[in-house]
Amino acid sequence: MKIVLSVFIIFFISFQSFSNGAEIIYKNSAEYRKAEFKNIGSGKAASGSCNAITRREFSNRLSATPINENKGFNSGVDFTLTPYASGFFSPFASYEKTYPLQMVYLHDKSIDALRIKADIEYEESLYLKFTYGLSSSAKSIADGWNAHHPLNPDFYSPADSPDEGYISYAKNHFSLTIGRFRGGIGHGLIGNTFQNGKAPYYDQIQLNLYSNKFKFYFMLGSSNHQLNKEEDFIQDRRSDYTDYEKTWGTAYNNRHKQSKISDNSKMFVFHRVEVSPFDKFSFGIGEMNLIGGKFPDLNQINPLGIYHDTYDPDFHSYTFSIDASFVPSPNHFLFSELLINEIEVTGERNEDPTALGAQIGYWYILPTKSSSFHRIAFELTHIDTWTYSDNVPYLTMYQRQYRNQFNYDIPLGYSYGGDCEQFSIIYTYISGNNTMIDVTLSHLSKGEIKFSPLEDGTMPYENAEKWQARPSGTVEQWSSIDMTSSIFLDSTKSIETTAMYSYIQNFNHEKDNTNHLLYISAGLSWHF
Repeated sequence: MKIVLSVFIIFFISFQSFSNGAEIIYKNSAEYRKAEFKNIGSGKAASGSCNAITRREFSNRLSATPINENKGFNSGVDFTLTPYASGFFSPFASYEKTYPLQMVYLHDKSIDALRIKADIEYEESLYLKFTYGLSSSAKSIADGWNAHHPLNPDFYSPADSPDEGYISYAKNHFSLTIGRFRGGIGHGLIGNTFQNGKAPYYDQIQLNLYSNKFKFYFMLGSSNHQLNKEEDFIQDRRSDYTDYEKTWGTAYNNRHKQSKISDNSKMFVFHRVEVSPFDKFSFGIGEMNLIGGKFPDLNQINPLGIYHDTYDPDFHSYTFSIDASFVPSPNHFLFSELLINEIEVTGERNEDPTALGAQIGYWYILPTKSSSFHRIAFELTHIDTWTYSDNVPYLTMYQRQYRNQFNYDIPLGYSYGGDCEQFSIIYTYISGNNTMIDVTLSHLSKGEIKFSPLEDGTMPYENAEKWQARPSGTVEQWSSIDMTSSIFLDSTKSIETTAMYSYIQNFNHEKDNTNHLLYISAGLSWHF
C-alpha cells in the first residue's frame, strides 16, 4: 500500500491584471455571493439565476458598483502559484475511456499548482481572456491509496488548453460572449436541473438582453462528437431506419420518408426568459433543445423559436423548465425548479414514459453587524429514472469533453444525471477580505441508469416502458462531507484547502459492496 504525498514547489513571476465590464464573473465567487447575500438580507430576491454573467450585468442588476471607464487597449498577465500537498484514496481501481463522474467533479476542484491568466481589453466593453492551469493528472487519482511524484510527467499534466478562453462584448442591457467558460442556470448549490453549473466548462456562444425586471438568455453549445465502439454501433444502426410508428403512429409513419444520420454532430441550445415583477419574487421559463446526428437547422437554434415545436424525433430531444425564487422576509430565500423532459400523452410519443425533475431549496443569511456573511442552505433534488435519457448516444443529454485521454461525459442537466435523489446541507462563510469557507453534508441515491450502453449493446432507454420515479435497481448510496476554503492572509497570499470524504454503499450497484473516497489537499497561493 502506498500513501500519497505530492508537494508542488514552483517559483513565480508577476504582471499586472485588471477587471472589465465584459469580463465574466461567476455565481460562486466571493463578490457575487456577497452581493447576493446583501440583497436577500435587505428583503430582495437575488436578481438572476445564471451562474455566469458579465461584470456590467452584475453591476446593473445585483451590486450597483460602478464599472471602471478604461480608455484604449490594455493587456495584462496574472499568475497564481500554489505549492501544495495532497493525499487521497480512490475506490476506482482503474479507468477505461470514460472518467467516473464523481471523479470529474473532484478533479475539477483540486488545486492548480500553477494558473496563468492573460487578458486584453478595449475600453470598458470588449474583453478577451485566456486561463491555463497545471495540476496533477486525472489518471493519477486511482487504485486505492496512491502515490505520484510532481516531477514525473506521467502524473503531472496541464489541464485543458485552455481551461477558460473567451471574447466578450458588453454594454448596458446587452452582452455577447463566445468561447470556453463555465455556465449553469439555477440557485441550486449542489446541482441545477436545467443547466449543469458544476460542469468544468461549456464551449458556447452566449447572448443576454436584460433590464432590472427582465432577462432573456440564449446559449448555443457543442459536445465532442467522438463515440466509442459500442456507441458507434448503436448510432450507426439507428442511421439505417426510422421507427416513426413508435413516435407518431402508423398513419403518420406513412407520410414520412426514412431519415438517416447525416453528420457526426452533437449540439445543444438553451433559451430562457426571467421576470422579476416584484423585488421579493422572480420566475423563469426555459427550453433546451439537443440536436444530434446532423447539424442543426436554423429553426432548431432560433433564439426566439419554440423548441418543443421543432419536431424531428430522430435528431432532437428536449426539456422544458419552470423556476421561481422568493424572499418572504429579510434573510430568508426560497427557490424551486420543475423540469419536464417527457410527459406521456396518448397518441403522441405514447411509448415514451413521463420523465421529470424537481428541486427545492432554502437559504438563511445570518444577520451580522460585521462585514462577514454566514449562510445555511438546505437543498432537495429528485430526478426521475428516465429523465435526460434516449435510445441513441447523440440524443442522450450529456456533453462529452475529451480531456487527458479520457471522455468526460458531463450531464447537461442535473450534476449526477437522471435516476437519482439528493439531499444536502451547506454552510458558507465569507469575510470582509473575501476569505471563503464552504462545508457540505450530502446524501446521494443513484440508480443504475447511466449514459453508457448496457452489456447487451443497447442504450438503457430501450427498456423504458413506464414512468418510474424512484432510483432504479441496486441503488448506490453516497454519504459525503466536503469542505473547501480560501483564506486570505493579505492581498497577494492565501491558504487553499480541499477535503472530501464519501462513504459508499452498494458501490458499482453491487449489493453490500462498501467503499470509500477520500481526498485532502492544502497549499499556499501567491496571487499576482
